[in-house]
Amino acid sequence: MRGLKVAIHAGQSAPNTLDAEDYEKRGWLGPNLLICHYIPAGDADAAAMARTKTPLSFATLSEFRLGLTGDPRVALLRMRKAGVVVSLSFDATSIASPNMFETMRFTWNMGVPWRGTPSEGLPPVGFREVIQMATLNGAVGLGIADTTGSLTVGKRADLILIRGNDINIAPVADIEASVVQSAMPANVDTVMVDGRIVKRGGRLIGYDLDKIVRDAKASALRIRTAAGGRLAPVAGR
Repeated sequence: MRGLKVAIHAGQSAPNTLDAEDYEKRGWLGPNLLICHYIPAGDADAAAMARTKTPLSFATLSEFRLGLTGDPRVALLRMRKAGVVVSLSFDATSIASPNMFETMRFTWNMGVPWRGTPSEGLPPVGFREVIQMATLNGAVGLGIADTTGSLTVGKRADLILIRGNDINIAPVADIEASVVQSAMPANVDTVMVDGRIVKRGGRLIGYDLDKIVRDAKASALRIRTAAGGRLAPVAGR
């Protein structure tokens, strides 16, 4: 009623909790609904999402750890075949570190069709495609693609500059392959958010990192002390 964006977790480690075909009949699907995971979705569900331009958030590493309701590889390729906008995400840092380079790399490696499955005959996921999943598609899924997500005149200056001369990435020939296959967070030299530099020369700017770490340790200590048991802190840890 208020036009707010809604995100919903669907069918990952529990039985399927979402029926996209039914949601379409009820008028619930559309660009303002972001569906996360949805591993057990069938072809009809994916088709309903594509028809209504309902995006999917796919937490690749989490899907493999928690995806007990189906094969994450089939799920990704099914959504892609139907034309659903798929973006990459992180479910929880307790399952996988928020490292988009690792997520892109893993997604590219797992995005390969194989015989005897619904994915047979589909093209494999490419480097450019997985970069788009990590950038523009994320903006589409959040409903902000008109202001960010791509290097376009009139959009916000959100930039990530990667050093191409670092030992693990040089020499760069195919830029897209280098970003997906070789780049790591340590290679990020500069980051701009809406034109404001927040990282330069590989170091964060304008943040008291020591205080952030101290506060995080204090919070963790409080939580572990309250939880007790095997999580209770011991001397030195």
